[in-house]
Amino acid sequence: RAEPEARELLKALPGRYRLHRAGGVVMMISDENAGTAAQPGETLALAGDIAGMPLLSLMNLLGQSRETGRVVVKNGDVERVTLLKTGDVASVGSNLPRDRMGEFLVRLGKIDEQQLNAAMEMVHKSGQRIGQCLVQLKLLQPHELWSCIQEQMTDIFAELCSWTTGSFVMYRVPPEHPFPLTPALSMQHLLLEAVRRADEMSVFRERIPSLQARMRRTAKEAGEVSEEDSAAFGYFDLMGQSGATVAEVATSLQVAEFNATRLCYQLLRAGLIEIVKETRPAGPRFKLAP
Repeated sequence: RAEPEARELLKALPGRYRLHRAGGVVMMISDENAGTAAQPGETLALAGDIAGMPLLSLMNLLGQSRETGRVVVKNGDVERVTLLKTGDVASVGSNLPRDRMGEFLVRLGKIDEQQLNAAMEMVHKSGQRIGQCLVQLKLLQPHELWSCIQEQMTDIFAELCSWTTGSFVMYRVPPEHPFPLTPALSMQHLLLEAVRRADEMSVFRERIPSLQARMRRTAKEAGEVSEEDSAAFGYFDLMGQSGATVAEVATSLQVAEFNATRLCYQLLRAGLIEIVKETRPAGPRFKLAP
């Protein structure tokens, strides 16, 4: 029999739920066909609130324990799934369209929308993964695809570890669970990268508020520009006074958005580019009634 407090809580959180039993504990877990609930053969191993167990600490614990399983993290409508294999990260998934491999490759500038559509048509006909289709269409080389997969996993994992609210559930998977054929990424490497990115991004955001921030070349003489910054500097030089956003720089240079933000920050610090302040059109003038 549900207590009044439980009934009120369920009213505030409508949806479908599935009951899971772990020993003497019975848990209700959201089941919206998005991966949150246990799959056939899986057993509930761990669940909690991110506010009480930060994800960096959780992932470090699972890595040190060399755990194998599926970790589902949910924050509102956004869901991320991390598949662990003996403590390392075998794959990272997301229900956000922008996190799909095809969309990620378009943002990197590796393929365009037309090429993505051609690959997706092949996916629907063959049942193969998008990466396999891109390689078969000769739009990507196998080594390029693997490099992009690593970059995508690193990006999603780093952003996931920055979440401060939400919930997590870990399921142990059966022995016959299918794992990707690609090598798992080191958990310790991903955690160190997540911490580094979080620290650096907090500094970047003091000058660059978002990926849509527009910047343009200043009149300052370039002098010596480092090899790392030269491509971004050349792009801003080419764009002139119209400038470009961080997202546009990322696509043009075929780099991840974090790396594009870092390049723009370094050029800002050097005084070679500046933030373009938005000018809003003046509103209608009103006269006070006599």
